[in-house]
Amino acid sequence: NYSGIDPLDMPLTNVEDVFGAIMVHTNSGETSEEGEKASFSVRLGGAPTDNVYVLITSQDTSEGTVEGDDNLTFRTANWKGWQTVTIKGADDNLTDGNIAYQVKVAADNNSLDQNYNDNVSVMLSLKNYDNEASGYRVSDISGMTTETGGQAFFSVRLTSRPVDNLTLGVSSDNTSEGTVGISSLIFNSSNWNAEQLVTVTGVDDNLNDNDTSYQIILVADNSTSDTNYLNL
Repeated sequence: NYSGIDPLDMPLTNVEDVFGAIMVHTNSGETSEEGEKASFSVRLGGAPTDNVYVLITSQDTSEGTVEGDDNLTFRTANWKGWQTVTIKGADDNLTDGNIAYQVKVAADNNSLDQNYNDNVSVMLSLKNYDNEASGYRVSDISGMTTETGGQAFFSVRLTSRPVDNLTLGVSSDNTSEGTVGISSLIFNSSNWNAEQLVTVTGVDDNLNDNDTSYQIILVADNSTSDTNYLNL
């Protein structure tokens, strides 16, 4: 049954040692502002004659940071064992799209092994996926206004950090029924997530018109240079 059958050939590759090199193998994809992580593995290209310390550095910590150990030690006994590095996506609170950034993997240049003491490094390219959507968050209204001056309250904040100041207009569509205590709300990169309070005060119109509905209008900024909030 097996006579004359040519067995399969098994292709293999013999990887040559590369002294003075850092080897990097990507394990998993990209990062995200939701906290998704990327990982890669690191080893040396050849056996060192002295300990080699490899530093892991994000070139943009507003997009991704090293989680865990950022200093890997390779010795003569473990130089070809892969060590795993994890990069976690950072949330910058900006509606800035998906941003590319780099992670540097570099020997610290303090080894007595001169093969690994001459600015040996590898630069990895990653992308951090955005999770912000520009908008306004308005709270529920607390209370009802009355013609005796009763007040109602609500608050407004942004959902992401703007890159320019925003002015949000506030007005009543029927000032004979209710007025607002402030005509505009100003948001910037520092106070964007702080709740700004709007007070609405009832007005006595001297009419026997029963309970009357009216609205408070929030007017979008049409002059900001932040295109994510322009006319939103």
